[in-house]
Amino acid sequence: MGAYAIQSAQSTQAQIRSVWTNLTDAQAYAMVGVTPMLGQNDTASEVFGISDAQQLLAFAQQNHLGELAFWEMTRDANACTGSLPKCTNIPQTPYQFSKMFAAYNG
Repeated sequence: MGAYAIQSAQSTQAQIRSVWTNLTDAQAYAMVGVTPMLGQNDTASEVFGISDAQQLLAFAQQNHLGELAFWEMTRDANACTGSLPKCTNIPQTPYQFSKMFAAYNG
């Protein structure tokens, strides 16, 4: 899922560049935001895990994305299994994604 998030950011950046042709790659990436859904997604086979977050964070830092966020804090806090609105349904410590993404400085 990390690769999909990165591919999405790259495609969005390319679309921005196709509209505003005077922008540099860096300027276009500064207009891109990525917000993955943590843990198990609505489709059970789609899981955005810790390694995906690490991969996306490295890409965001390298390309200075305009925003790096996630859906949603409640899921990150509980680190449980069960209801998708409340749990990531993956092994993690409470707020592990938050602590990781807090390192992002654009």
